[in-house]
Amino acid sequence: MKHVGGKVDLKGWDLDALEAVDVLKESVLKAASEALQYAFETDETFLYLPSRGIASDSIEIQLLVDIGAEPENPTFQFSLTELIDFFIESCVLGDGKIHGEEAKNAKALSSGLRMLSDRIDSACE
Repeated sequence: MKHVGGKVDLKGWDLDALEAVDVLKESVLKAASEALQYAFETDETFLYLPSRGIASDSIEIQLLVDIGAEPENPTFQFSLTELIDFFIESCVLGDGKIHGEEAKNAKALSSGLRMLSDRIDSACE
């Protein structure tokens, strides 16, 4: 996974668990921020598609976060289908169409997804 911007910073978080150690709160949040930044920059944190149970109407992507939890690191799941639906909904204007720069970006996304689809089809028997 590639880090493309932003820095983890939990200083603004008001966590109940830190009330008992108010004096150490800033240091604890700084250490947690550094740990999360490291966890997301390591090669052991990655996105993947489940190898079984993929449904064509809802494509799920999973994120495994390397935080050293044994025996299994936490894994999160999000829907590529819902992400694309949100993208479309956020770009559509009152006439139900995407226009201008957003349309150009949407067409580029569509083309890229189509190329990936062709690669998958070519790899199958």
